[in-house]
Amino acid sequence: IAPIIFKVTLNAVGFEQWLAQHLLPSLKIPSVLIMENSPIHRKKVIRELVEAGGHQLLFFLKYSPDLND
Repeated sequence: IAPIIFKVTLNAVGFEQWLAQHLLPSLKIPSVLIMENSPIHRKKVIRELVEAGGHQLLFFLKYSPDLND
């Protein structure tokens, strides 16, 4: 939907810029975005961007070895 090539290491600011400038504008209907708990995913900032665009945001549960079978 919104491919982009990063020539440097991706950080929180770069991810948020891609989200705001490329992914969110390409979503034509209200959508649910599901994200992992990567350190570059600043939850508050991402949630504000996503919800301002009329979408919902869910994060995976944090990893727990107790949940592995």
